Amino acid sequence: MGAEAVRTSGRSADGRRPQSSFQDGSAVDGRGPVCSLTTLAPTSCRGFAAISTGPEQARAGIQKLADGVWKTLKDGYDPGIGDVEHSSEPSADTAPAMLLLCYGDPLYVERNMLSCRTIKERFMGIDANGYPRFISSEFGAGGVNRQPQAGGDTGYHARAMKHLLWQAWWGDPVAHDWFARWADGWRAKTAARIAAASPAATRTESMPPKPPCIWRAAMAWPAWLSRPG
Repeated sequence: MGAEAVRTSGRSADGRRPQSSFQDGSAVDGRGPVCSLTTLAPTSCRGFAAISTGPEQARAGIQKLADGVWKTLKDGYDPGIGDVEHSSEPSADTAPAMLLLCYGDPLYVERNMLSCRTIKERFMGIDANGYPRFISSEFGAGGVNRQPQAGGDTGYHARAMKHLLWQAWWGDPVAHDWFARWADGWRAKTAARIAAASPAATRTESMPPKPPCIWRAAMAWPAWLSRPG
């Protein structure tokens, strides 16, 4: 049953490969990169199932897609300025995946390293507690929106950090250190926020303790932000 699921996933991946392409064979559609198809990449569970046993059709399709998307980027990232969820989509959903699909190929290692460098040097800084933090929630190779309404570091930034996560997996100690420090900062921030939000801290003896209302704390999103100075 498991083997049939893998075969079906592989056939689905083959059927969903983009048909249009550049002259060199890299895939892209008439509206720009077909980023919706990057769910086929090994950074998603379904995609990993499709390529884990090596069907050539899936591998070739993903590689063409990644090569086509790369042509639209600037310095390894979206060329404009946009919200982190969407500005990170073209690069983060394609370039890191190629570290696995074409393991050891210096072309894809260098591409992802460029994306990592752009993220680290242009979009991030160090906060008051010494942790790496994103400066804003709106950025791209075209610049960073530093207005207060653009926000700061949020959970959505994990998508951009896929570049460093996979670079660390590949064996880059610098990427590993930067990603771990960023995650440690979020862990410390989360622990402090949960402790502050816990009703048990202000209860009376006649009131039994209740678990903290995590969703309400999360909705107060400005309180979660930690912006570098």
